Amino acid sequence: MANTHVQSALNRFFDASKFAVVGASKDATKFGNKVLKWYQAHELDVTPIHPKEAEIEGLASQPDVARFLDAAGTSADKIAISVVTPPKISLAVVQNGLQDQGVSTFWLQPGAEDAELVKWVQAQPASIQERVIYGGPCILVSGRQLAADKGKL
Repeated sequence: MANTHVQSALNRFFDASKFAVVGASKDATKFGNKVLKWYQAHELDVTPIHPKEAEIEGLASQPDVARFLDAAGTSADKIAISVVTPPKISLAVVQNGLQDQGVSTFWLQPGAEDAELVKWVQAQPASIQERVIYGGPCILVSGRQLAADKGKL
């Protein structure tokens, strides 16, 4: 993805009013838990998404993105989602979220993408490419400054 697409996606991400973490985990050693706690520590409106857990870190969980969107109380274009799942799961989440559900932006945390997912994103029009962050930046490292720049902190 061209640098301008990464920057555009990063700028768009914190324009959202609600956030979700696909791959949230109850296991404090997993990145899905650390990313969820990052949102909580920064007092952002976040929902964990996990197919089997009813709650994580004291927050009601949703089993998938579609159910989260139904319950969110806002339009999908006001929602940004961090993805912390194996790449094969990430691909389906991103494809469905962008093409069918209209989610504003996805931030694939390091390790959530593979060559197949990157190839799919790069084959999309620029209007889709600029809605996916991948290739290295991590919310745990870059998120605070980006959120502060958007007035979220």
